[in-house]
Amino acid sequence: YNWVRILTPEQIEEGLKKSNLDVGTVKKVEPWGGFGVSGRPIFIKVTGSKGSIEIKSNNFRTIFDLPSTLFVIEQSSSGYNVEKTRLDRTNKVTVINGNEQKKTIDLNGSYLVSGNDIITKLTSDPIVLNYQQSAAQIKFVGQGWGHGVGMSQWGAYGLAEKGYNYEQILKHYYQGVNIETW
Repeated sequence: YNWVRILTPEQIEEGLKKSNLDVGTVKKVEPWGGFGVSGRPIFIKVTGSKGSIEIKSNNFRTIFDLPSTLFVIEQSSSGYNVEKTRLDRTNKVTVINGNEQKKTIDLNGSYLVSGNDIITKLTSDPIVLNYQQSAAQIKFVGQGWGHGVGMSQWGAYGLAEKGYNYEQILKHYYQGVNIETW
């Protein structure tokens, strides 16, 4: 009933590319567009170095073989995506540490910046390392094994074990319906 799946940003990037979706290096995965009546996210937003996309949660579930769409996303961060650019006229750069706290550093020359602190002065050539926080792993903590359409697979199994037929099981979950042959 309860399950956990852990994916790396690289696995998410690869899975999206196989589905002809490309956001570049994955930085963040989050529920988007609210939640349905059963508490399931309506969309999943994936933000990457090339932008972001919103995917229906059931499509996301299918791409990444998640047991159901009833999940929460826990993201741990470690490290940063690094891009080199020329130092601007102010000789200042802002870095974001693992706790998402911003720190502005006044530079005279070039420095190697890692996490929270300046580590080493490099050369006199003014190059700044711009850090963008990225996810180390994305954990999906979920419940159930379905689409959230109102019929428990385990409950239906239990009723079948007690001798209920398919019509009795369907009418148990979907009360007031008629079952007809088309």
